[in-house]
Amino acid sequence: MADILYNKALEGIFDDTINLVNDTIKVMLVTSAYSPDKDHDFVTASGAGAAELSGTGYTGGYGGSGRVALTSQAAAEVDASDNAKMTIASVVFPACGPAGTAAGALFIKETGGSDATSRLIAYIDTGFPGAGLITNGSDITISFPSNILFTMAQA
Repeated sequence: MADILYNKALEGIFDDTINLVNDTIKVMLVTSAYSPDKDHDFVTASGAGAAELSGTGYTGGYGGSGRVALTSQAAAEVDASDNAKMTIASVVFPACGPAGTAAGALFIKETGGSDATSRLIAYIDTGFPGAGLITNGSDITISFPSNILFTMAQA
Protein backbone atom coordinates (compact mmCIF):
# COMPACT_ATOMS: atom_id res chain seq x y z
CA MET A 1 0.00 0.00 0.00
CA ALA A 2 1.12 3.55 -0.60
CA ASP A 3 0.69 6.64 1.55
CA ILE A 4 -2.73 8.23 1.07
CA LEU A 5 -4.63 11.39 1.96
CA TYR A 6 -8.31 10.67 2.64
CA ASN A 7 -10.93 12.39 0.44
CA LYS A 8 -12.97 13.65 3.41
CA ALA A 9 -9.77 15.08 4.91
CA LEU A 10 -9.11 17.06 1.73
CA GLU A 11 -12.62 18.48 1.99
CA GLY A 12 -11.95 19.35 5.65
CA ILE A 13 -8.68 21.08 4.75
CA PHE A 14 -10.44 23.10 2.05
CA ASP A 15 -13.44 24.09 4.25
CA ASP A 16 -11.20 24.65 7.33
CA THR A 17 -12.84 22.02 9.56
CA ILE A 18 -9.33 20.52 9.65
CA ASN A 19 -6.52 22.96 10.27
CA LEU A 20 -3.30 20.97 9.96
CA VAL A 21 -1.18 23.65 11.63
CA ASN A 22 -3.40 24.77 14.53
CA ASP A 23 -5.55 21.71 15.35
CA THR A 24 -4.34 18.87 17.56
CA ILE A 25 -3.53 16.15 15.03
CA LYS A 26 -2.68 12.74 16.46
CA VAL A 27 -0.89 9.71 15.07
CA MET A 28 -2.06 6.19 15.79
CA LEU A 29 -0.36 2.92 14.85
CA VAL A 30 -2.31 0.21 13.03
CA THR A 31 -1.62 -3.40 12.12
CA SER A 32 -1.89 -4.96 8.67
CA ALA A 33 -5.52 -5.83 9.55
CA TYR A 34 -6.41 -2.29 8.44
CA SER A 35 -7.02 -1.84 4.71
CA PRO A 36 -6.70 1.86 3.87
CA ASP A 37 -9.17 3.33 1.41
CA LYS A 38 -9.29 7.00 0.35
CA ASP A 39 -13.07 6.88 0.83
CA HIS A 40 -12.84 6.13 4.58
CA ASP A 41 -13.99 9.06 6.75
CA PHE A 42 -13.83 8.13 10.44
CA VAL A 43 -11.66 5.91 12.64
CA THR A 44 -14.41 3.51 13.81
CA ALA A 45 -16.36 3.26 10.55
CA SER A 46 -13.20 2.42 8.59
CA GLY A 47 -12.13 -0.50 10.80
CA ALA A 48 -8.99 1.36 11.82
CA GLY A 49 -9.98 1.37 15.48
CA ALA A 50 -10.18 -2.42 15.53
CA ALA A 51 -6.74 -2.66 13.89
CA GLU A 52 -5.02 -0.20 16.28
CA LEU A 53 -2.12 -1.50 18.36
CA SER A 54 -2.83 -2.03 22.03
CA GLY A 55 -0.48 -3.32 24.71
CA THR A 56 2.30 -2.32 27.09
CA GLY A 57 3.28 1.30 26.45
CA TYR A 58 0.57 1.81 23.84
CA THR A 59 -3.08 2.04 24.79
CA GLY A 60 -5.28 2.61 21.76
CA GLY A 61 -8.77 4.02 21.50
CA TYR A 62 -10.13 7.56 21.67
CA GLY A 63 -7.94 9.58 24.02
CA GLY A 64 -5.66 6.56 24.49
CA SER A 65 -2.15 7.15 25.79
CA GLY A 66 -0.62 5.43 22.76
CA ARG A 67 -1.70 8.08 20.29
CA VAL A 68 0.86 10.88 19.93
CA ALA A 69 0.07 14.49 19.00
CA LEU A 70 2.07 16.14 16.23
CA THR A 71 4.38 18.95 17.24
CA SER A 72 6.00 21.83 15.39
CA GLN A 73 3.56 21.84 12.48
CA ALA A 74 4.25 24.63 10.00
CA ALA A 75 3.09 25.55 6.52
CA ALA A 76 5.36 27.26 4.02
CA GLU A 77 5.25 28.54 0.49
CA VAL A 78 8.14 27.32 -1.69
CA ASP A 79 8.36 29.53 -4.77
CA ALA A 80 11.49 27.82 -6.09
CA SER A 81 9.59 24.58 -6.69
CA ASP A 82 6.14 26.16 -7.17
CA ASN A 83 4.50 24.38 -4.25
CA ALA A 84 3.62 24.59 -0.59
CA LYS A 85 4.55 22.18 2.16
CA MET A 86 3.60 21.17 5.67
CA THR A 87 6.45 20.21 7.96
CA ILE A 88 6.34 18.38 11.28
CA ALA A 89 8.79 17.09 13.84
CA SER A 90 9.52 13.36 14.04
CA VAL A 91 6.85 11.43 15.96
CA VAL A 92 8.04 9.38 18.93
CA PHE A 93 6.00 6.62 20.57
CA PRO A 94 7.78 6.10 23.92
CA ALA A 95 8.48 2.62 25.38
CA CYS A 96 6.14 0.83 23.01
CA GLY A 97 6.10 -2.65 24.49
CA PRO A 98 4.90 -5.90 22.99
CA ALA A 99 1.77 -4.42 21.46
CA GLY A 100 2.07 -6.10 18.07
CA THR A 101 3.42 -5.21 14.67
CA ALA A 102 2.72 -1.74 13.26
CA ALA A 103 2.13 -1.77 9.51
CA GLY A 104 1.36 1.93 9.19
CA ALA A 105 0.44 5.17 10.91
CA LEU A 106 -2.83 7.05 10.72
CA PHE A 107 -3.00 10.81 11.14
CA ILE A 108 -6.33 11.71 12.73
CA LYS A 109 -8.28 14.55 14.32
CA GLU A 110 -10.03 13.25 17.43
CA THR A 111 -13.43 14.97 17.71
CA GLY A 112 -16.82 14.54 19.29
CA GLY A 113 -15.68 12.36 22.18
CA SER A 114 -15.30 9.11 20.22
CA ASP A 115 -13.61 7.45 17.28
CA ALA A 116 -16.98 7.33 15.51
CA THR A 117 -16.54 11.05 14.74
CA SER A 118 -12.72 11.24 14.69
CA ARG A 119 -11.60 12.19 11.20
CA LEU A 120 -9.02 10.24 9.22
CA ILE A 121 -6.50 12.52 7.52
CA ALA A 122 -3.67 10.42 6.11
CA TYR A 123 -2.28 6.88 6.13
CA ILE A 124 1.50 6.55 6.01
CA ASP A 125 3.36 3.29 5.55
CA THR A 126 6.52 4.72 3.99
CA GLY A 127 9.41 3.80 6.25
CA PHE A 128 7.68 0.78 7.75
CA PRO A 129 9.51 -2.43 6.86
CA GLY A 130 7.70 -4.88 4.57
CA ALA A 131 6.72 -7.17 7.46
CA GLY A 132 5.88 -4.21 9.70
CA LEU A 133 7.52 -2.62 12.70
CA ILE A 134 7.63 -5.02 15.65
CA THR A 135 7.25 -3.34 19.02
CA ASN A 136 9.70 -4.53 21.67
CA GLY A 137 9.60 -1.97 24.50
CA SER A 138 11.85 0.56 22.79
CA ASP A 139 10.80 3.95 21.50
CA ILE A 140 9.37 3.96 17.99
CA THR A 141 10.34 7.04 15.97
CA ILE A 142 8.70 7.93 12.69
CA SER A 143 10.68 10.46 10.69
CA PHE A 144 9.78 12.10 7.42
CA PRO A 145 12.15 13.16 4.63
CA SER A 146 13.17 16.73 5.46
CA ASN A 147 10.36 16.62 8.06
CA ILE A 148 7.84 17.20 5.24
CA LEU A 149 4.47 15.54 5.70
CA PHE A 150 2.58 17.01 2.74
CA THR A 151 3.48 18.90 -0.39
CA MET A 152 0.82 20.37 -2.65
CA ALA A 153 1.60 21.73 -6.09
CA GLN A 154 -0.38 23.31 -8.88
CA ALA A 155 -1.03 21.20 -11.94
